[in-house]
Amino acid sequence: MEDQAVTYPVYSPSSIIGIFSNALKINATVNLIYLRGRYAFGGGKSYGNYYYDLLFSEGDNTSIGIRISSLLRSKITNNEIYTLRGFIEKSIKNSSIELRFVVDEIVQQEERSISEEELQRYGLIQKKLETGSKDLETLIRDKMLKDEKIRIANIYGNNAIVQKDFFEGLDVSRKYFDISDYSCNITSSTAIISKLNEISALDYDIVALVRGGGDRQSMETFNDLSLSELFIVLKPVTVTAIGHTVDETLLDKLA
Repeated sequence: MEDQAVTYPVYSPSSIIGIFSNALKINATVNLIYLRGRYAFGGGKSYGNYYYDLLFSEGDNTSIGIRISSLLRSKITNNEIYTLRGFIEKSIKNSSIELRFVVDEIVQQEERSISEEELQRYGLIQKKLETGSKDLETLIRDKMLKDEKIRIANIYGNNAIVQKDFFEGLDVSRKYFDISDYSCNITSSTAIISKLNEISALDYDIVALVRGGGDRQSMETFNDLSLSELFIVLKPVTVTAIGHTVDETLLDKLA
């Protein structure tokens, strides 16, 4: 007597993902819900008349993706607290199920009380405006007309790799500059302050803080009040090349 063949279901990876995705039929995916958090702009471009942004929990750094129409997005202020109405949509990305909140209505924008730290930041910006800015192009042009090299101190993070990008950008104009590289723990405001104090005595024309992109939390160093205050009283022209375009810090505003 022959043994009967054992039969069992065989799935493909895509069918497994599909089964689990379709199983996520909870109220939040089929009904309108209200979501509250700090709104953060994404890359800045719209796709098919929609923007893709982030909403962060107020208590921590957890976020969920946001899809919002261009019309509603025009009423949003970056980094403010909002209550939004909408629904959760699911999409499959790199073999994982991704959740995104689709905004149907902006219900409320929270009024924020101004903290003591924000007042101090505002005071520093006012101080910089009263002091006036030094024009970088004029400085460089004057030095070149006098046939003098422009002395630059670049501060990088320990183990940084962004120096290569900087020197590739210089290209043939390198002969006009005398550039010195310094490094420190660029996520520590104390370490940067120490390095700036060391460099300020060395008669540079320009001092620059240079670092590539990184997570939003690591950029908080460049909002430090003590570091910012020192930055605007240094004799050399101060320059920032920090993170990506969307990562605007207090130091960027003061540089």
